[in-house]
Amino acid sequence: MNLKVKHSILFLFSLALLIATLFVPREADNLAQMKPVKLGYPVTFINQDFSFDDASFSYFPNWHRFKPFMKEYPYKIVWPRFVVSLLITFLLVEGLIYILETADFKIRQKFATSE
Repeated sequence: MNLKVKHSILFLFSLALLIATLFVPREADNLAQMKPVKLGYPVTFINQDFSFDDASFSYFPNWHRFKPFMKEYPYKIVWPRFVVSLLITFLLVEGLIYILETADFKIRQKFATSE
């Protein structure tokens, strides 16, 4: 496979994985914990305020009620943290693929010499 295509696919996969981490719930037990909800892994890169929403103190984000253009849902994307988080995720995916390719090469080489 062409290396540019491979790295592009892995980058897109890393980006999708990073966006998927926004759906990992955070528990909030009271109104004070709903104000500084931080989302994203491995480095949090979205800060959101759910303190106006007194419907429940369960898990956040509540994406089915999330409307980013409403003033009641103040949120902030911290772009430097997003870039750092994306780099960490990309490097971890690249490292995992490298380990798997190396192991596959060694296994194939072992079976080729045993025949």
